[in-house]
Amino acid sequence: MCPALRRAVMLALLTLLAMTSPGEAHRLTQSSGGGVMIPSLYHGQMEVISRHYDEILRLAQLHRPASEDFRRIENYAIIQKAWCGWGLMPGAITDENSPFNECSHAYLAAARELLSQLRADPAASAEVISLANAVDQEMLLAGAVVCGYSGESFDTADHITPHMSLLFFHWPTLIALAGAIAVAVALSAVIVLA
Repeated sequence: MCPALRRAVMLALLTLLAMTSPGEAHRLTQSSGGGVMIPSLYHGQMEVISRHYDEILRLAQLHRPASEDFRRIENYAIIQKAWCGWGLMPGAITDENSPFNECSHAYLAAARELLSQLRADPAASAEVISLANAVDQEMLLAGAVVCGYSGESFDTADHITPHMSLLFFHWPTLIALAGAIAVAVALSAVIVLA
């Protein structure tokens, strides 16, 4: 195997290994309590918040003055989404069995909490009120679909990582990661040959 190809394979394997670090066990345990608590989110509400995530974060970034707790929740939403593969893994939001489902609950619950706090501000803009009302309406229509993580609140001090031990039991995720590794290896080979 050529050195560039070996490096690409090693990088892919190290990436998978890094994703399996803390949080392998099914969480559903007490949080550390060292951060800001974020209320749980029903499974059915996840798709609604996911559709409005970027808009919620945009409004949160514009919010002034913001409390330290508000900024911690905002930061948590951003970091959790990155830990969760930026929401790109198949079934991360819709499939309770996805290794990425719990971390999706975390970042989307944080986004919903940001929207709740934005709306509660007496100086909330018309844009915030309009978005919050639209989200409420969509959530009513989505219903209260419950999954194993629906009753789980989150804490900004606890980062929820994907359950990579479940990877081999969730075909859509396994195929997506295998495809990404294959593309990385192919691109490395092309770069070496160029």
